[in-house]
Amino acid sequence: MTSLELLSEEVTSLMEEKNKSIKRARTVRSDYNTCIDAVQKWLQEVEVKVQDRIAEPKQLKEVILVSEISVDKFCLQIAYRFTSLFCFFQQLLSEMPLISEKLEKASQNGQIIIANSKNDAEKQLISKTIESLRQELSEAGLLIEDRKVQVTYSLGKTLIDPYYFRDSFF
Repeated sequence: MTSLELLSEEVTSLMEEKNKSIKRARTVRSDYNTCIDAVQKWLQEVEVKVQDRIAEPKQLKEVILVSEISVDKFCLQIAYRFTSLFCFFQQLLSEMPLISEKLEKASQNGQIIIANSKNDAEKQLISKTIESLRQELSEAGLLIEDRKVQVTYSLGKTLIDPYYFRDSFF
C-alpha cells in the first residue's frame, strides 16, 4: 500500500507540474500576442497620425493664401501650428521606449515559444514577425524624428522670414 501511495503522490506531482507548464506556455503565448498586437496597433496609428499631421500645414497654407491676413497674424498662426506639430512628434517619440519595451518582451516570449515549439512554420513566422516589427519601429522612429526636424526648421525659417512658409512647398 505504501508503494502505491508513493506512486500516486508522484503521479499527482507530475500532473501538477505539467499543468503549471501548460499554464506558463499559455501565459507566454498570450503575452506574446498581446505585445505584438500593441506594437502593430501603435505603428498603424502612427502612420495615420503622421500622414494626417503632414497634411495640416498644406491645408493651412491654402487657407492663408486665399485669405488676406496681416503678417503678424500669419506668423502667430504658423508658430502655433508648428509648435503644435512639434509637440505632437515629440509625444510620439516619447511613446517609443514603451513600444520598444513591448517589442522586446514579445521577442523574449517569442524565443521561448520557438525553443519549445515543434512547428517549424510557427518558428519562422514568429522570427519574421519580430524582425519585421523591429524594422518598422526603427523606420517609424526615423520618420517621426525627420518630421520633427522639418517642423523645427520650417518654424524657425518662418519666424525669420514670414514669407518662407507661403513660398515653400512643405
